[in-house]
Amino acid sequence: MPIFWAVKLPLKKVKEIDPKLFRHYLTPMLKFFFNRESLIVRLMEVLGIVTFVFFVWQHYQTPSWTLFFLSFLFAGYAFIRLCDIIPWHQAKNRQTGIRVHFQKAVVPCTYILAITNLTCLLNIPYASTLFMILGLLMTSAVLSVNVILVYFYFKDKDPLPINHFSSNAYLKEWKNEKIPTPTH
Repeated sequence: MPIFWAVKLPLKKVKEIDPKLFRHYLTPMLKFFFNRESLIVRLMEVLGIVTFVFFVWQHYQTPSWTLFFLSFLFAGYAFIRLCDIIPWHQAKNRQTGIRVHFQKAVVPCTYILAITNLTCLLNIPYASTLFMILGLLMTSAVLSVNVILVYFYFKDKDPLPINHFSSNAYLKEWKNEKIPTPTH
């Protein structure tokens, strides 16, 4: 019996799963929970804001580290939401570029904000500390990427349209051009 027999056993079962069933059941579920326009994401956003306001309302007279860290999480969420609202490009290009990234970055921030605020509001002993640390780490990572994107946006002076290379626009232009045939 090979040493890695436990690793090989699940691989046989994974090969038996029909990819159409996987796509049929898992894709709608992922869209339901993680699509930036999903109802669940909007509800988690409202839950995060309401629990933050309620937590601040309960603890504003006795400031603590928890209130400070939750305020940092909320400020990070507010920064990303503000960047989502700002019109970065012309009206015809609103659904491409940096704005789409900010729309997608709001999704993890809303989940982080809602879950962390809820555990801190319920004052669950170890879970609130654990979720606070994880939330701070993940929000810091998302915020740093977004700050870098805003910095590059203002620093970039290139006249190319947005998503020129990622949308393969350069390939379409290249196909339409007539390349001169060499004459020798």
